[in-house]
Amino acid sequence: RTNTLNRPAICALDIQTGCMACITGAIDNLCTAHAVKRSQQENNCLGPFGALPILMQDDLDVSIVIPIYNNASILPATIEKLQSYFSRTRLRYDLIFVNDASTDASLSIIETAAQTITNIKLLNLAMNGGQQRALMQGFMVAGGKVVIAVDADLPCEMTDLMRLAQMANEGVELVLGKRTGDIRRTWLRRLGSKIGNLLFRLLFEFQIQDFGCGIGAIRRQLIERLRSHGVPARLIKLDLLFLAESYVEVDVNTTNTISQNRSSYSF
Repeated sequence: RTNTLNRPAICALDIQTGCMACITGAIDNLCTAHAVKRSQQENNCLGPFGALPILMQDDLDVSIVIPIYNNASILPATIEKLQSYFSRTRLRYDLIFVNDASTDASLSIIETAAQTITNIKLLNLAMNGGQQRALMQGFMVAGGKVVIAVDADLPCEMTDLMRLAQMANEGVELVLGKRTGDIRRTWLRRLGSKIGNLLFRLLFEFQIQDFGCGIGAIRRQLIERLRSHGVPARLIKLDLLFLAESYVEVDVNTTNTISQNRSSYSF
């Protein structure tokens, strides 16, 4: 596996307040399912972000997957910000909203927006299965060459999402975000994040500092590898790390959220 440090990425995992028993059980299953150990190459840098080429119309198509659970209060702003940004690019794109059996007005808001915004795709799940399952379902229907995952509160700059997409388009199979800036979290979430990150660094050799980040980009071939592997959607980020031939973690600015509200998922 090639580990390229200091670049952008997808993370579909948030263990900040997760049940330690569930995490341990998932790790046991993943260790059994992925028993092949890959060598790490830490000096294969891809160069500075400024050297990335400007994307032309035919260079890239992206699918942005947004898991939704009771996000009605922020969804209009989420949809407007995503559509406003990506409609000004020369990319082919779609916005895949995965409604995880919300009990508020989230579904109707997405349905209404989809009537006028043809780039919106709605995947409505009948039963609430959690963020990991919602992301997996979104990945399986995404058709883009690069698939981006981001939380409903859009906790990063839109330009960061573009950088992730560019890097994945250039050949890095898995691009993971590492949160920087003013991250508004309770002391309990901060403690859970530190414990979780420490646990994963002790158990695995991956050079990743922020396992709890929910932002990232994945190349199509890695999505297909995940599909064929058939691992249950429990810790997708770890699954992807085991399966990826190359990965990278890059700083993303998490100070510019659309709302003080966070994703309605709890972990």
